[in-house]
Amino acid sequence: MENKGRVNSDKFSRDITGDFYTTVDGFGYDAYARAIHKMIIDVHFPSPFTFGIFGEWGSGKTSLMRMIEALLGDDPNKFVPVWFNPWRYEKEKHLIIPFLKTIQNSLSRHINAHEAMSTTVKEKLICWIKKMGNATRAIAYGLKGKFDLMIVKVEVDASKSIDREEALNKKKEEKTEYSSMYYNILGSLEEISKQEPLDLRIAVFIDDLDRCLPEKVIEMLESIKLFLDIPGYIFFVGVDHKVVEKGVKVKYKGYVIDEKVHSESAGHDKGVQGLPITPTDYLEKMIQLPIYLPPIEKSRVDSYIKALIGGHKDLIPYLDIIELGLKRNPRTYKRFMNTLAFHKRLAREKNLLEEPNLKANESDTPKTKKEDVKPKMKIELLVKWTLINFAFQDLVEAMKTRKLLLTEIQDFSWRREKESQEIGSGLPDEKTQSKIEVPEHIKRWLMNDKLMHILRKDTKRGDMGFQKDDIDLYLQMGEFSFPNVVTSVSFAHNIHVPIGKMVKIPKGEFLYGKDKQKKNIDHDYEIGAYPVTNGEYKEFLSDKENKEYSIPEDWNKDTRTFPEGREHHPVVNVSFFDAIKYCEWKTEKEKEKLHGYKYRLPTEIEWEKAARGTDGREYPWGDEFDKGKCNSNESGINDTTPVDEYPDGVSPYGCYDMSGNVLEWVNSWCPKKMSQVLRGGSWANVQNYARAVYQCWLEPDVLSNFIGFRVVLSAQ
Repeated sequence: MENKGRVNSDKFSRDITGDFYTTVDGFGYDAYARAIHKMIIDVHFPSPFTFGIFGEWGSGKTSLMRMIEALLGDDPNKFVPVWFNPWRYEKEKHLIIPFLKTIQNSLSRHINAHEAMSTTVKEKLICWIKKMGNATRAIAYGLKGKFDLMIVKVEVDASKSIDREEALNKKKEEKTEYSSMYYNILGSLEEISKQEPLDLRIAVFIDDLDRCLPEKVIEMLESIKLFLDIPGYIFFVGVDHKVVEKGVKVKYKGYVIDEKVHSESAGHDKGVQGLPITPTDYLEKMIQLPIYLPPIEKSRVDSYIKALIGGHKDLIPYLDIIELGLKRNPRTYKRFMNTLAFHKRLAREKNLLEEPNLKANESDTPKTKKEDVKPKMKIELLVKWTLINFAFQDLVEAMKTRKLLLTEIQDFSWRREKESQEIGSGLPDEKTQSKIEVPEHIKRWLMNDKLMHILRKDTKRGDMGFQKDDIDLYLQMGEFSFPNVVTSVSFAHNIHVPIGKMVKIPKGEFLYGKDKQKKNIDHDYEIGAYPVTNGEYKEFLSDKENKEYSIPEDWNKDTRTFPEGREHHPVVNVSFFDAIKYCEWKTEKEKEKLHGYKYRLPTEIEWEKAARGTDGREYPWGDEFDKGKCNSNESGINDTTPVDEYPDGVSPYGCYDMSGNVLEWVNSWCPKKMSQVLRGGSWANVQNYARAVYQCWLEPDVLSNFIGFRVVLSAQ
C-alpha cells in the first residue's frame, strides 16, 4: 500500500540536479561575458580571432559561452552562433569534416529561424553555405596534403600529424598538388568574407574540447587555423589548457621542447638556436586571448551549495566540511549533492536512516521491541561518508582490506586532539608525544588536515563519529555510486570494451597467493583488458619485418591467417619467446607515442593483482566458482571462445578472461621447476585450476592450443 506520508516527506526528485549549463550567473562570470560581448560587437574588433576559455573539467566554461551567446542574440544580422562538440565525433578520422558540416547546417538554420533578416545578410550566408559544402566535399574526397602552419617548420597533415620519416619520403609533386587545393579552398571562403555586409560575424563555440584525446584537441585547433583563418569568424574554445599542452607534446614529439629547458636557455644564444617550439608558444599562436576562469569565491560557493541543498535544512550545518572536502568546481558540487540525495533515498528505502524528526504516524516502519531495534545511519555521518568517497577514494579502497581503518584514524585523531587540549598548547609536548605511538598504517592519513577536519567530533550538531559496529551500513552505500573508488570494479559489465584496450592497475598493496600474503607493487602499470587476439597477432606477422616468422600451428599455412570467424579468439600455439617478440615489435611500432614506455609480458605478481584485485578473492569475480563467468572445462565448449565472451567474469580492474579460455605466459621463472610460469587456467582445465592464484610451469618453447598471453605497458 502506498504510504503518502513517506512519499511526501521524501523530496528525492527535487534533490537531483542535472549537469546542465546555465545562463543565470552564480559565480561572477556575467562580468566576463559582458566584457567579451562589448569587445566583439565593436566594428573595429579584428577577425579572425580566437578566445581560449580555459578552466578545468566542470568549472563553468559552457555556461560562460552560453552567456556570451545570449548577449549576441539580439541582432541576427550581426552574429550567427555555431555550436560544435568535437568529442561527439572523436571516432571520425577527420574532425574537419563534421566541423565544416556543423557550420554549414548552423548557417542554414539561422536563415530559416529569422524571416526578418536583411537580404544582403541572407545572400551572403547562402554563398557561404554553398562554398562550405564544396570545401567539405573537397576535403572528404582526398585532401591529405601537408601545410606549413608557420609555427615551426614542420609539415602538418590536415587531420593528423606525420612523423619526420614520412615527411621526407613524400613526393614533392604530391605536396604541391595538395597544397594548391588547400589554398583554393581558403581563398574561396575568403572571397565571401569580403562581400557586404562586412560586419557580419560567425561566432563559433567549440565546447567540451577537453573530453577529446589530446591529439584530437590539437587537430581541432589546427583545423581552425588551416581552413577558417578568414575574416568574419570569431572562435570560442572551451578547454583545459593543460590538455592542449599535453596534446602538443604528444603530437609534436621530437619538435617540442620543455618550458624549463627553454627558460634556462633563454639567456644563451647558443642554447636557443634551433629550438622549435614550447607548449606556451603553441598556445600563443593559436589563441589570441586566453581567459582563465578563476577559483570561485567562498561567498558564492556558500550560496551555490545552499541553492543545491534547497529545502533540506538538516544539511546546512555541514556546509563547512562540504566546502573543505570538495574542490571548488560546480560540476563536483552537483555530483556530490546528487549522490548524497541518492544515498538518503536508498537508506530510507532500506529503513536504515535515523530520522528523529519524523512523526510516528509518518513512518511505515512496523513497531518493534526495543531489543530488536537495529543500528541506523545518522545524516551527519552519511554526509561525511559521501564526502570521503569523493575526496579520499584511496582511503575507501584501503578499507576493502581493512574495514575498520576509518574508525581507527578517527579514534586516534580524537585521542591526539584530546591530549593536546589537556596540556593547553594545541599540540602535544615532547612528554605527551612519547605516549602517543602512531600505528604505521594510519600515519599517512593523520597528515591530511582536510580529512582530520571532516572526521572531527562536533557535539553541537550531534556528530559523535563513526562506530565500529555501524561501519558496514556506510560501506554498502559506496557499492552503488563510486565506480572510481574501486578502480573499475563494475567496469565492463555488459559494456563492450574495444579489443586492444589497456586498463590501469595502480601501485600499492594487495593480498597475494593462496596464503594471502601482503605484497606491494611500487609502480603503476597498464595491462591488456584481453589476451592478445588472432587479429592482433596477424598484424604482427603481416609486418614486413616478420613476414618470414612462423605462424601458429592452427593457422592456414598458405594464406598465413587464422581460421575463419576466430579473429577475436585469443591467439594460441605461441611460445614464451613468440610472446616476447610480439611485445618488442609492438613497442617499436608505437614508439613515437609511448614516450619512454614499452610493452612486455606481465610479471607473475602484476598478473595476479590485475586478476584478483586487492582483497584476495579466489576468482576474478569473487570467492565462489561460477561456470557462467568463464570458459573452463565445466563450460563443455572444449575450445577457445572470443575474448569478450564473458563480461560478467571480469576482474576488479576490468580484465577479461583471467580465469579460463587460455593459460597465459608471464615473465617469471620458477627455479625449482626450471620452467616458465603461466597463469589463469584454460578451457581444458577444471575450476580448481581456473583460480586467480593457480600456477602452471612449462618450458618456454612449449606450444599448445590452450596457451596464449596478454601484454603490460610500463616505464622502460
